[in-house]
Amino acid sequence: PIRGATQPCVWPKPGSWPPDGTSPREQSTSREPGTVQNELKACKRPVPELENEQADKYRKRAASMPPLTNWYAPEVSCLQLHVTRIACQRSNCWWNAKQRRRCAIVVLICIIGIFAAVLVLAMGQRFTSEDFVLKVAAPLSPALLLGIRQFIEHREAANRLDKLREHSEQVWKDALKGTAEAEITTRSRGLQDEIFEHRKRNPPVCDALFKKLRDKLEAQMNRGIAGLVKEAKDKMRLP
Repeated sequence: PIRGATQPCVWPKPGSWPPDGTSPREQSTSREPGTVQNELKACKRPVPELENEQADKYRKRAASMPPLTNWYAPEVSCLQLHVTRIACQRSNCWWNAKQRRRCAIVVLICIIGIFAAVLVLAMGQRFTSEDFVLKVAAPLSPALLLGIRQFIEHREAANRLDKLREHSEQVWKDALKGTAEAEITTRSRGLQDEIFEHRKRNPPVCDALFKKLRDKLEAQMNRGIAGLVKEAKDKMRLP
């Protein structure tokens, strides 16, 4: 089975940082099955003291965020590596897009809820227009603007992920048609670079939402993977 292929990017334990200085995000990104690390994405290794500091912070909450194993359905291991990799990349993009759209909805609900609560409070206090602006709207405007920005960023991130998923589906079709393994591998590495760049630009998703959605999305993803495996076996005439 393929283990830990997309586990969240947590700081490595002391001494585990790759000797080439690969960043945690690139290290996580390169965990797709058989994907080699991109030296251009590597960064300078942090000082040991910083490694220990971040590792200690993670240990305090490690019990609530255990390492993710068998993140992709183990049945993909029956396919050729270059085909398996594309299936995993597609699932990665689908999961993240679904999660971010849900996050955008949660943010929007919070914005509307806060605005409605403040409006009711202002009406109850019989604020004048000037009082409402000075005592309510102005103090809350930074939080509302932040919420609106988060909503927009999550929606844009989901749209970018949809494009990456569509691209991965085209690579998948080409792989099943018998395109040379070397070409598929090169295109897969290019796709992984785009996934990496996307992760750098993404706004964070809160742990609580991730945990709430994880089981449901994982079940849906596994069903999707099972469909891809069946398709590959049929077209590639695998047992």
